[in-house]
Amino acid sequence: MNILLTGDLHFNKSQFQWLAEEKKLYDCLCITGDLLDGNSGDFKRQSAWVSNWIKELDKQVFGPLAVLSGWQVSEGGGAEH
Repeated sequence: MNILLTGDLHFNKSQFQWLAEEKKLYDCLCITGDLLDGNSGDFKRQSAWVSNWIKELDKQVFGPLAVLSGWQVSEGGGAEH
C-alpha cells in the first residue's frame, strides 16, 4: 500500500492543490496537523475553506482519507485550537 502522509499545511492553498493533484497516485491519503495558519487569526474562514476542501477531496479519493486537525502551541505557552 502506498500512503501519502503530510502535515503542517498552515493554510497554504498551493499545498492543498498539490495534494488534490497527487492523491490519485496513492492508495491512502493522511493529512496530519496544522491545517490552519495560526498567525492570521481568521480561523472561522480558514476552517470553512478547509472543511469544504476536505469534503470535495473525499468525493474524489478512491482510497481511505484520514485527516487529523492537530493543534498549535502559541509563543505564550498556551494552546490554540
